[in-house]
Amino acid sequence: MTYQFQLSRNRCIIFAFAVAALNILSAFSLSAQKTTKARARTQATNWVITIDVSSGDPTPVYDISPKPTSVNYPCTFSAGDQANGPKVLRVCPDDTVVWQAKTSGTPSTMRSQMIVLFEDAIIDNKNGDPVQTFHAQDGMQDGGAIDSSASSDVAYEYSVFVSDKLTKQVFIDDPKIIIGTGTAYDVLNNAETNCEKLRDRLRGNPVAEAQVARLCEQIQKAKNLLNSQ
Repeated sequence: MTYQFQLSRNRCIIFAFAVAALNILSAFSLSAQKTTKARARTQATNWVITIDVSSGDPTPVYDISPKPTSVNYPCTFSAGDQANGPKVLRVCPDDTVVWQAKTSGTPSTMRSQMIVLFEDAIIDNKNGDPVQTFHAQDGMQDGGAIDSSASSDVAYEYSVFVSDKLTKQVFIDDPKIIIGTGTAYDVLNNAETNCEKLRDRLRGNPVAEAQVARLCEQIQKAKNLLNSQ
């Protein structure tokens, strides 16, 4: 009985993947494929967030580079979402985000500890693994790419902790990151990753494994089609 239930659940998952793949393949024309490929490869943004507490004010100042107002976003955000602001940054699925602290003193004399803590692991570390914590000291940077499993149009609140070792002050704040819906190329990348994970989980179930393998092949063909344009 347990096996039958598990098989039924796997078939539902396979069906959901299949519907998503068919929608992707049928929804975009040749011109849209060209646009998607160009956006996915040329418009990814590398964000640098400087947590500035050098004034000693209890509330950090966030200096974001590049300025969000100057970025031509290739992804979209749902109506009513919070706009970019001093404590809210909108990013796209292909983007990377790194943090650094700016405390008292000159760059050569700055002594600080910075911790960035997420409740959800939405950003990858330097090894490509999704993690919840980033850490750097003395103005150095830490962060990474947006993880493929992160949900779109969710205001992810995270906590920053900065310790200025020269003034013995500790600063704590809770900014936010919102991830856009991405492009067709982003969706295909995510579908490919999830498809391979599902195939690994279905090892030993020949029927379901074969179905997923065929779906993975279709997703790969769609990616190849985008790459060929």
